[in-house]
Amino acid sequence: MIIIDATNLIVGRFATFAAKQALLGEEIAIVNCEKAFITGSKEHILNEYKRKRSIGTWATGPFYHRQPDRLVRRMIRGMLPHKQP
Repeated sequence: MIIIDATNLIVGRFATFAAKQALLGEEIAIVNCEKAFITGSKEHILNEYKRKRSIGTWATGPFYHRQPDRLVRRMIRGMLPHKQP
């Protein structure tokens, strides 16, 4: 099991590391996700978040979470082949 402390880390950098380790079969635990940074302009980040939140409906999804740990989990899931058997 690999434990990653996300304090003062860039989300994309440690997410790619976590995704590669998950593909190799390792279990990953990420702590302090709320203290990680997303790079880019504040305006771009907020517009992208609002766009993703408005997709779908409350009943059918796709669901885009508000919690920092769920956001990071979805980012890492996007780097993995989760829809293939």
